[in-house]
Amino acid sequence: MIHNLSYRAFVYSTESEEKVREAICTLLPTALPEKEVTEGYHNNPVIILHGKITKKREINDFLEKLRSLKPSVKKRF
Repeated sequence: MIHNLSYRAFVYSTESEEKVREAICTLLPTALPEKEVTEGYHNNPVIILHGKITKKREINDFLEKLRSLKPSVKKRF
């Protein structure tokens, strides 16, 4: 049994924060990621979006989405 899901996504300066947020919400529609700004190795800005899902229904919805993915898509993970 899964009690919670933690997630973390890194947004580098060449990427769109909005697109990364949309991707997170595609898999976890109720996610409200917190934002942390830090620096990369070469002093470039890096945004970390992170959070935790604890509701059983939301976890089950996420797992169902993973199960429904085609095998070719799963290989990318």
